[in-house]
Amino acid sequence: MSNTTDVSPKGVFETVECGVVEMYVAPDGKNIPKYVSEIQVGKKYKMYKAWSTRNDDRNFDTLRLEEIKE
Repeated sequence: MSNTTDVSPKGVFETVECGVVEMYVAPDGKNIPKYVSEIQVGKKYKMYKAWSTRNDDRNFDTLRLEEIKE
């Protein structure tokens, strides 16, 4: 059983490459709305998959995103 409820916020990212990626807990003690607001359209990010969806190529859960500098 998780401590997530139906009213807990979650981040949802829709991408061409990965499908729908969901985030239930933000890293570094940030809350989901603040963390999601820092993600910018058009930038590339490395996504760290949650253990529960680690083998999924599309439509997985993520623990954090890290911007890829090109």
